[in-house]
Amino acid sequence: MTRHRVSIALLFATAAVPLLFFSQRQVIQATTNQDKYKVVVLDEAAPEDFSDAIRESLELTGFRMTDSKNQVVCDIWLRKELPVNPKFRPTLDTNYGFARSQLIGAMRVPENGTKDLRDQKLKAGSYTLRYAQQPMDGNHIGSWPYLDFAVTLSAQQDKKPENRGEQEVVDASMSGRVHPAIFSLMPPEKRKTLPAVVHQSSGNLWILALPAEIKSGDKIQKSQIELVVIGIAEI
Repeated sequence: MTRHRVSIALLFATAAVPLLFFSQRQVIQATTNQDKYKVVVLDEAAPEDFSDAIRESLELTGFRMTDSKNQVVCDIWLRKELPVNPKFRPTLDTNYGFARSQLIGAMRVPENGTKDLRDQKLKAGSYTLRYAQQPMDGNHIGSWPYLDFAVTLSAQQDKKPENRGEQEVVDASMSGRVHPAIFSLMPPEKRKTLPAVVHQSSGNLWILALPAEIKSGDKIQKSQIELVVIGIAEI
């Protein structure tokens, strides 16, 4: 299969995207459900597959999602004090205030691998998660309700936590595949407890709702990230 170069214009929106807010709307029904999947705090640092610089930028503890057979689905570590733009205000399709290509966390995929939102195989290993936006073009408009995404790069491809060139991130994530490997970031909803596994019946999506600390200017505040870990969409 021929690997096509995808331009930044097709993968990243042109508007700046800063801070994140809790969603004030209930667009589609979502219910907590821990019978099939569950999440626990993982009392260990990110693996040594990552560079020292990346590991030092991540929280010292992570989160482990498992299935009904107690098999690991994935492990996730969030970035310490996630930087956001204090001038950001949410829109109907954008809920997170991160800079494009910004490091937001890391993921460890178990031996049996996993799949991203496009049904692309992600092999066992360690990956960084960087912020991206769904393209605003004729091929994607209306294909997914939100623009916020996390793009994965292998630990070997991503050694420094600083923001990178957008095209560089896209090309690195596309290595060996037609599209970059992505996971959708859903609007943060107020939850009774965090971390939590949430099932959204529309689309049969399984979402990890994780507590996070964000840094807006000089202020550090508690917030959360909601990441679709299991679910496939045509986007």
